[in-house]
Amino acid sequence: MQWLLDILRGIVIGLSNIIPGVSGGTMAVSMGIYDRLINDITHLFKRFRRSVIDILPIGIGIVVGIFAFSALIGSLLGVSIPWEADLSSSSAPFTQTRLTATDVVNGGMTEIRLTHGEDAATLTKTGENSWTFADQNGHQKTLTGSSLKFKRVNDTYQVELSPVTPPLTKMPTIFAFIGLIVGGLGVIFRRVRMKDFKLGGWAVFAAFFALVVVLPLLSIPRAQTASASFGSILLMVLLGAIASATMVIPGVSGSMVLMLLGYYEAVIGSLNSLRGGDFSSLVILAPFGVGIVLGLFLIAKLISTLIEKAPTMTFAAILGLVLGSPIALLIQNSECFSVANVANWAISILCLAAGAAVAWLLSRLDRSEA
Repeated sequence: MQWLLDILRGIVIGLSNIIPGVSGGTMAVSMGIYDRLINDITHLFKRFRRSVIDILPIGIGIVVGIFAFSALIGSLLGVSIPWEADLSSSSAPFTQTRLTATDVVNGGMTEIRLTHGEDAATLTKTGENSWTFADQNGHQKTLTGSSLKFKRVNDTYQVELSPVTPPLTKMPTIFAFIGLIVGGLGVIFRRVRMKDFKLGGWAVFAAFFALVVVLPLLSIPRAQTASASFGSILLMVLLGAIASATMVIPGVSGSMVLMLLGYYEAVIGSLNSLRGGDFSSLVILAPFGVGIVLGLFLIAKLISTLIEKAPTMTFAAILGLVLGSPIALLIQNSECFSVANVANWAISILCLAAGAAVAWLLSRLDRSEA
């Protein structure tokens, strides 16, 4: 039973790491297992067998949450959707399972019509390695040719790109994760002695609360793609370390940081490509994974030391980060409100309540961990 609960908790943490604005560390706190994770990671080599047995089901859940649901979450959030690409005007019919932008250009095509339901758009080659994506409303963005991958589905080809407008599923998904955060606040308040904050504690709380709220207000650069060059591999190791560090720190979203750095869609696209059998994406994901492991050990040790040496200040910072997360999440995804209708709001509120109930239940099932 304990293993199953830990796998479920791990799945929630894994899912949270996919959502820009949601912190895996926050979810670990909400699930009541944050201290366990930090303790197991920092003492892995001192008590290897015990730590591995304790952390293994959570790790399994995290991997399942990331790999099994990355495409679903990406679709619900509108990170990417399958646009049907009209490649019928090529000089010769394409028969390959997968195509790159270079293959399409070699087929004599520099402009591609795209459709997704009632939405329509065009992809136009505008430079050596650049394409312009334009929708029917005149909205445009620039993409790199190396980021375009066409996959054969039945008799047509599809390319994964962001939708023209946020889907109606985005706001309920965001509200569900806000519910997960809110539902786990009791775990933090049982640990925090707010009467000990005094002036210094409240200053730390305010600083970290402001930090997580200000992050989504920064200018978000367009998504980039990573190549197989040596420099790019080193960069992915560094990005993995940064992402894992923010996963460990409650309230700071690793996905949001990747988005701020411009590599969120590159990583999510690589995960989806790997799920689809494209093992070339391991060129990006393998060094990224190495960086994640390195970052986890380094930051977990730092957090463990801070909790031991300065618990009041540490939990003041954690509380500020966690309480700021729902606000940051709403700011990060404010475009949802422009398309939401009454039914969408009703469903979102239900998802908020459901998320809070799930977090509350998982944090209560094993009170010894809280």
